Amino acid sequence: MKRQLDNPSDANPRRSKRSSVVSNRDNNYPYVLIVIDMQPNFGCSNNPKTLDAVADLINNAKHDNAFIVYAQYMRQGKTHTNLVKLTNGYINRSFAVANRNDKSGAILTRLVKRQVRSDLVKVCGVNTNACVRATVEGLSNELKEWSIQVIKKACNSYGEYTDDAFYANNAYKTMKLLPNVTVH
Repeated sequence: MKRQLDNPSDANPRRSKRSSVVSNRDNNYPYVLIVIDMQPNFGCSNNPKTLDAVADLINNAKHDNAFIVYAQYMRQGKTHTNLVKLTNGYINRSFAVANRNDKSGAILTRLVKRQVRSDLVKVCGVNTNACVRATVEGLSNELKEWSIQVIKKACNSYGEYTDDAFYANNAYKTMKLLPNVTVH
């Protein structure tokens, strides 16, 4: 069953300025894809394997009619142009910008504003040990009834031409401890 975002202020008083989501069948999505910090200023976002894996997830999300959120770290540039171009003309996308590792607040604001209904989030992106981990922890805390999947092959940390390694592995272990999070 697709879940609407109820008033997030019920779970967290810091979010009390957000309004609740009105039920709207037209806003049911099979899942929400969140693309975190795929900005060229972060060296690991330039890894060709990571870029390809994220592009594949975006294309699959479009095919599945999923909602896509590009989460960006403020003042670090915009998401890779070639990734954003994949969703040009695709209306089920949004951008969330935050000046912190945990972008869950900015993401939830976008989902509430767009009245997104789902029960599944897929997460990919870079700085796995920082921004991905912190955002997943924030989403897990706020979306307790949703399943959150971290797509490991589309995540990376520490290195433009190296694959996710030691630092990210600790982040994956931490994320696996959250009750509604799985790492794939």
